Amino acid sequence: MAKYAERLVAETREQKLEPKVVIKLTRYQVEQVKKITNALGLAYGVTINSAIKYAIYYANNIASTPVNQLKEFPTTQGKSTDSIKLEITPETWLKLEQAGMEKYWLECAIAGIQLFYEKLMDNSQSVVT
Repeated sequence: MAKYAERLVAETREQKLEPKVVIKLTRYQVEQVKKITNALGLAYGVTINSAIKYAIYYANNIASTPVNQLKEFPTTQGKSTDSIKLEITPETWLKLEQAGMEKYWLECAIAGIQLFYEKLMDNSQSVVT
């Protein structure tokens, strides 16, 4: 299991496939992602993969704490309203493994969405300039 992400990266490169997962978000989280994707002009899957990597980056380089100690890291899951199938890229899986968070990819995604939203959007829901 320690080298799971590296093996996954190698396998997906050979198959030219990326692992698909189902992400379950609350209505509020879905709205946050929509606003972020509209503001940045990114696809939904790119936004989620970026959110996961940003949560890990933020924890390691800005907050200097483990990802699961961030205030944005969910301890309970809200009532999910939307289930979306998306691809987690090999690069994202590798970042998750390096952080020891591969089992907590959903929580990392939710933390990253919250961080993106807090950092990119102001109270009026417009992009901060």
